[in-house]
Amino acid sequence: MARLRQALAQMTIREIPQSVDPEIVMTISIDTPELVTLEVRTTSTCKDMIAISGSFGHACISREDHRAIDEAVNAIRTPSLAIVDQAPARVEPVRITLPDGAVLDLEKRARIGDRDADPDQVAELIALLHTTLEAVDSDAATKPLSTLSVTNRLGETIELELLPGKLVRRRGEPVALVLGDGGWKILTRPSSALGDPTLWSEDELTISTITFGAKTYARGAVVGEWTGTDDDALVTELARALAKPRAFEAPRPPGRTQTLTFTTAPPSGAPVTRTLQIGANCIALVDGRAVVMGPALCDAVGKLVR
Repeated sequence: MARLRQALAQMTIREIPQSVDPEIVMTISIDTPELVTLEVRTTSTCKDMIAISGSFGHACISREDHRAIDEAVNAIRTPSLAIVDQAPARVEPVRITLPDGAVLDLEKRARIGDRDADPDQVAELIALLHTTLEAVDSDAATKPLSTLSVTNRLGETIELELLPGKLVRRRGEPVALVLGDGGWKILTRPSSALGDPTLWSEDELTISTITFGAKTYARGAVVGEWTGTDDDALVTELARALAKPRAFEAPRPPGRTQTLTFTTAPPSGAPVTRTLQIGANCIALVDGRAVVMGPALCDAVGKLVR
């Protein structure tokens, strides 16, 4: 429709014909915002031009203007599957309201509620919104299971409906897009899973001691050296993972655990001590919260206990 509006707006009346044929080839009525009717006639006194009539009377327009109007009309007549944008929301979002009602704010730094959002998962969500998907016909009577909305910098909002069969449909359109298992998981991901999983952020080089079970490792005078171990590289890897650990909600608390504690000695400010109670399957307790340790920390701890 936007293409037709543009073609009509760019149309230029070249002259006024002396007469036009009563036979009408095509009639167009459009709100612009006032109702305007345009009729294309078969013949007239318009030399090498096309005769039109309508709300403004009779006129002659160039064949190029007529071709632009005709192509725009044909595009509207084309089946929806052929002209639909096959990406769910091909816009730059500043705000996404998720199916559970939480708002992902992308105006500045990505945040979900009062927490920083996980940049990797945010990038994955936006990439999916821009991805070209398979389009299929959709029955307007199909009720959505849930919805989410995507708002751009102009304040324009696209309402997306999540349908049975792992489909997504823009509200009011007769076409749905096939998400598949992966896309469906991304769009239905709860807001709690979008939070930044980083537990804390320390400077790796300020970690002075690490105690795991009965063993304590102290940083040496040279970077990369540790006392209490024959493998400095393993302890360095553990320190790197402990500095900025990622962890995710655990389905259950750990069983039997071992205590891992590390202390920082920053150049200024007070030392910080942090503790993890680590159990099997990389499940740990941190400040009473059960979490699954991220791969980096899980691997580093696993190598140390082998």
